[in-house]
Amino acid sequence: ISSNKSIIQLTKSQENFWGIFYKYSYDLKQKVKERLEIKNSNGSIKVYLNLKNTGFDLENYLKKDI
Repeated sequence: ISSNKSIIQLTKSQENFWGIFYKYSYDLKQKVKERLEIKNSNGSIKVYLNLKNTGFDLENYLKKDI
């Protein structure tokens, strides 16, 4: 990890990690067209991660939060 780039933490936890410059909490994560959508209720944070063709088991990942 390059030290000149910001690292963002999206979490529901109070735990802090070294090297994190921005920490945001989120309210929802869901699957939207083979992408993982993470957002908070006031709309100030919305992140889409395209996980198609990566081998990442998005379905299993989302089931862990149920």
